[in-house]
Amino acid sequence: MKPTELRIGDYVFIKSLFGGYHTTPIKIAAVHQKKVGYHNRIDRLSWVRHGMLIPIPLTTELLERNGFNKVSQQGCSNPYYWMLEKYEEENEGLLYRIKAYKTMFRGMHVSIDNYADCEPIKFSKQIEHFHELQHTLRLCGLNESADNLKVE
Repeated sequence: MKPTELRIGDYVFIKSLFGGYHTTPIKIAAVHQKKVGYHNRIDRLSWVRHGMLIPIPLTTELLERNGFNKVSQQGCSNPYYWMLEKYEEENEGLLYRIKAYKTMFRGMHVSIDNYADCEPIKFSKQIEHFHELQHTLRLCGLNESADNLKVE
């Protein structure tokens, strides 16, 4: 992975020395030109080269683990999509809605409607990896949602 693809808070896998990858994801704590820092099990900062990182594929299981609901739809080529909505507690207005559709290609098509600001933000993008979903949420002003995503 390239340094420009990563941000603090992104989740990725680390390649193992035996050709596969460690199944426990890491959360990036620092990004430098040639290496990435993450907190290890004893909460010390460890470093790894960018070439040792593998992006985590975005799957429907990860979406469901993060509170997305599977919704059926009639008359479409894709019978399901996954949706996450957040409402304002006081007057129950919709703050944001995130929809994800499986596509014929790799990854998911994600559309985000953020109504929290005066001008609604609408965004749509094809995403293959979990860290790209985190970046897209941050781009749409949903930093807290991006930071609260979990891969385990």
